[in-house]
This record gives sequence, structure tokens and C-alpha cells, in this order.
Amino acid sequence: MTLFLVLLLEQLVGRVSQMTGDVQASACHGHLLVAWRDADSISAAVDGRVVSVSDSTRGTPAVACGSGSWLVAWPSEDFGVDGRRIAFDGTLLPPMTIFRGPFGASEVSAAYGAGEFLLAWADGVTIRATRLSDAGAVLDAPPITVAPDGFFLAPRAVWTGSTFFVAWAEKGTNPFFVAPVRLWGTRVSTDGHADAVSLPMLDSGTGTGGLAASITPSGDALALAWVAQHGPQTCVDVAKVNDHRVVLAPPRQIRCSGDAAGDGVPVLDQAQIRWSRGELLLAWRELTPNFTSVLRGTRVDIDSPPYTTISKNGWGSGLTTTNDGVAVVYFASFPFPDDADTGVFLRVMPQQAPPVHGRAVRH
Repeated sequence: MTLFLVLLLEQLVGRVSQMTGDVQASACHGHLLVAWRDADSISAAVDGRVVSVSDSTRGTPAVACGSGSWLVAWPSEDFGVDGRRIAFDGTLLPPMTIFRGPFGASEVSAAYGAGEFLLAWADGVTIRATRLSDAGAVLDAPPITVAPDGFFLAPRAVWTGSTFFVAWAEKGTNPFFVAPVRLWGTRVSTDGHADAVSLPMLDSGTGTGGLAASITPSGDALALAWVAQHGPQTCVDVAKVNDHRVVLAPPRQIRCSGDAAGDGVPVLDQAQIRWSRGELLLAWRELTPNFTSVLRGTRVDIDSPPYTTISKNGWGSGLTTTNDGVAVVYFASFPFPDDADTGVFLRVMPQQAPPVHGRAVRH
């Protein structure tokens, strides 16, 4: 049986003057944080109230929810990592200098588990990470070296339930050659040790051209999604691994340009995946023949290949689980006649709560 997504109404979160990167979202403890880069600053909205987090940044923010606050972190203008915690009532806590080092930092990612945050970043030489306490104290100085030396980018950090896992992409050394997608990953323990790795975990069959993957814990596995070229087609790919880097389900194409389901072309590095209530929900961006930017969504393994249109002009999406389902946050232009203006919007893919399994009691 095929079930199609029925979306809740689109909501405006805040207006944007100059958007860059992806919108970030984190729902926890009954509250929702949405953060984004606006020109050279960082803005956020807590339960719909917009606050100014930082007046300077060199990249897209990363967000993670702790026991008493969110952590928002970003690449600083002087090639380090800065951050700020935000209380659940929207109170901005003091700014933090998290990292400064000889190799700099870019493309920050964040996760939370076992009472601590993990921040990971690329620095042009390798992937590094540091843990922070719930109170924002840096626990690893110097930072943890997560990857071997190489041309790496786009780190993604998640908490598996027992350990942190950091995934990243390998960039080709030849700027004139479109390299195959090579995705790496390794565990980072709660005491600050990374498992050594020497080879990608996903290489063969990953296509070419994609330089970023989204990752989410998925039951006992980790699911990854990315967009890549497969011959004449551009496809949204999904694969599953475990935290030992073993491939459990090889890459498969969920949506490709030229499919009978539609005539759009998926956009590189514009796919997001989220495990929620026993389902994998996937969102991606497409460009249509009339040059509009469309956000699509599907339940992996349920709706595939059919999909739902999330926004007719959206891009830069982020996903998080709310009480009603998976919230999709994204940039989009306002409808005519205000389509010269841009805002951050939110739409929810509704989900039913998972059934409660009772325990049989023998008398």
C-alpha cells in the first residue's frame, strides 16, 4: 500500500535579507529552534520569536540541543569556531570562543549525547572535533583528530544512542575532474577518542559530484542521503551503514532526473534525511524546466517512488522531529507580488505516534 504525505500549512518563521547555506532546526523539550545565516550574521527563532545570535560569521551555523539549552556554533571570521547557547525560553547566553588554531575551521556540525556536545569541523587538512559540557566548557584542547590527512569537507555529527559518529566527504584533488562520491565516517567516544580510519566507508556505486551527505540514526543503523550524478541522470541516493562502518544497505536511487514521477532535476548537496517514529523521511531540492526551485519529500520505503511537494520555490532545507511529525525548515520567496523578498518557512510532515508495545505478564 502506498501512503502519500499530507503536509500541514506552511508557516513563516522570519524574513531574510541575504540567505546562505541551509536552514538548521532542532526541536526538543517541547520547543523549536530554527537558525540560519543571513548575510554575515546568524539569526535564530525560538518558538517563532526571532533573536540575533551573532553579527559575524564565515559560514552556516550548526545546532544541537542539550539538557538545558541549545548550542549554536559557526565558523568565525578569523577562521575559528564560535558559539552561543540559547535557553529554551529564548534567552541568549554569553558568546563563546570555542576554537582557534593554525589550520582554521569551516563547515561546523554539532551533536549531543551523554551529557555533552560534540562539534566537528573541516580545516583543509583533516576533520577535527571537540566536546563541550552542557555548560559550554571546552573539554578537548587541542581538539580530537577525527580523520587522516586529506582533502575533506562537509562533516556531519550525530549521536547513535551509545557513541558519537562523524561522517564526512572526500574532495577530489583535481579541480578539472568530477570525482566519485567518497563518504567517510568513524566513531568518537564520550571520552574523546576517535576510531582510526584509513579508507572510505562508501565508495563504489556512490556516483560522482556530490560533496555532502545528510546522516541520521535509523534504528540500529545510520542512514545517509546525498545527491550525485549517475551517468546522464542526477539522483537522490540513500544507503545504510552501522557505527562500525559496515555497509548494511548499499546506495540506491530514490529519485532521479527523468523519472516518470516528475521532470525536475535534483540539486547536488541539497538532500536531508531524518529517522522519526520508525520512518525515514527524505527531503530534497529540484530544479524544474521553468527554473523554479522545488522542495520534494517522501517516506523512504513507503512512498518511493511517489513523492510530495513541500514547497514550490524552497531551498536549503533542514529537518527535525516535533510533536506532530518531521518539521521541514527552508528558505523560500514570498508569493507574488512580494516574491522579491525571502523568508525562512516551516512545514510539517505529520506522523502518528509509534504504538506502545505492552509487556506480557505471566501469573
